[in-house]
Amino acid sequence: MIDHKLSNANETLEQNIRVIRNLLQATRQRNETKYNTNIRINNFGSYWMLFRQLLSDDIHTKLQDLILNNKGTQISDPSLKNEVEKAKIIQSNSKNIQVALKGLEEFSFLED
Repeated sequence: MIDHKLSNANETLEQNIRVIRNLLQATRQRNETKYNTNIRINNFGSYWMLFRQLLSDDIHTKLQDLILNNKGTQISDPSLKNEVEKAKIIQSNSKNIQVALKGLEEFSFLED
């Protein structure tokens, strides 16, 4: 918000936060029969290395940028690839499909 001089959340900020949330939610470890978060505050600097690359006015275009580097960021290749694929879907499909995809991300049974 500071970088973009925003005083209120707008759609761009919401899109950026949604992608960052998804990437962090995918940072997990298996604990016997279920997955638990593996987000660690002391790893924030490594997460930020990727997030800083992503933050833009059009995060969906930025996600498809071939120069993104997640090495050393604690964000897995499959997690980043999932967000890239969702960005392609969001940019190339109707508003209804975009709304459905975002709704699926919020569906509690699909979170864990």
